[in-house]
Amino acid sequence: YWLSQDADACKAYYAAQDRELRAAGVKPPEMEDEFCPALVAEYDARKARRAIIEALAPLVGIKSEALYGEEEEKFFGLALGLILNA
Repeated sequence: YWLSQDADACKAYYAAQDRELRAAGVKPPEMEDEFCPALVAEYDARKARRAIIEALAPLVGIKSEALYGEEEEKFFGLALGLILNA
């Protein structure tokens, strides 16, 4: 529908989708209509992941801003292992 030329059809489609997500409990009542629950959850997970990295990196003498890509993946895996096995 995002490529549709019919604005009214798109509006009706997204409104119906919003009602269904709310009725199923997937989308909380306080979430704005145009927000996607999956994207919000992904963003929150990314923020939590970054918070863990930023909290633990200084403890091992690493600057968190220097971690990205594969190095960030490795560090997060180690950090998560430390947290879960503590």
